[in-house]
Amino acid sequence: TIAAGSTSSTLTLVADASAAQGAAALTITASGTGVNSQTATVSLTVTAATSPALALSAGPAALSVTSGASATSTISMTRTGGFAGDVSLALTGAPAGVTAYFAPTTVLAANSTSTLTIAVGATTMPGVYNLSVTGTGTGVSPATTAVTLTVNAAPTITVSAAPTALPL
Repeated sequence: TIAAGSTSSTLTLVADASAAQGAAALTITASGTGVNSQTATVSLTVTAATSPALALSAGPAALSVTSGASATSTISMTRTGGFAGDVSLALTGAPAGVTAYFAPTTVLAANSTSTLTIAVGATTMPGVYNLSVTGTGTGVSPATTAVTLTVNAAPTITVSAAPTALPL
């Protein structure tokens, strides 16, 4: 009901979880004493609610590091479905002799990246290692992204002298 002297009203529609998805045309009719009825058509679209979610990516996702050196990768996160919370990061799969840390370890809601630094110790065995970065936040399932670490042997230097002995 629109009160005398008013020219508008607000219609609020609420779709519950069982509402069918899709578009529909609604016809709204206004009538009153001593006036012609008026109609307006409004389009209504019902879509599925999105669940809060988190996705991670690494750039670069492949690192090649020589024993005794380090490298970095930027871990980016995308928050969707209304998730806007902090994200804590962890790394698994690093071999013995590899140290890894995130800056920051917990990415606050207003930010979307962290820098992963991987330091390879001099005694780390050369090879290819599949690492996993996991992000966790309140109200969302954990998200993961892969980082491939290739550890290369440090170059060796051989020193030789000729002749091997000198008379004094």
